[in-house]
Amino acid sequence: MRVSSLEHLGHALRERIGKLQESINGGKKKNPLFVVLPALELLWMKLRYRAHWQLKFSFLSRSSKFQAAILFIVVANTTIVILSAVGVIGVEVSSMLNYLFMIIFIVECIIKILGLGFAGYFVDPWNKVKI
Repeated sequence: MRVSSLEHLGHALRERIGKLQESINGGKKKNPLFVVLPALELLWMKLRYRAHWQLKFSFLSRSSKFQAAILFIVVANTTIVILSAVGVIGVEVSSMLNYLFMIIFIVECIIKILGLGFAGYFVDPWNKVKI
């Protein structure tokens, strides 16, 4: 990058932080770190992820709704395994649901690898357990 483009980026970032700060604090500049740190994280993610689709997958894989949905699927899968072990659910239904859960977990893995990168996927200890 040239110096002029870095200066332009810094100026744009300062303007954006100022506008966010004023909108959050009602026009008063109270706590700059409250706005600066998320803005810097967003800037870092935009610079790190060159492709627009990778940034979308990264936001999706880190969203609380996505993580809550996967947690719900894990609990449902555990419940199905327990019910099939006890004998409440038949073998056919249990195997069909296990295939469905396996497909969901593979899609989750693909989304996280596309969003976080292959090395970034293994930073989270829970992802190491899944593989």
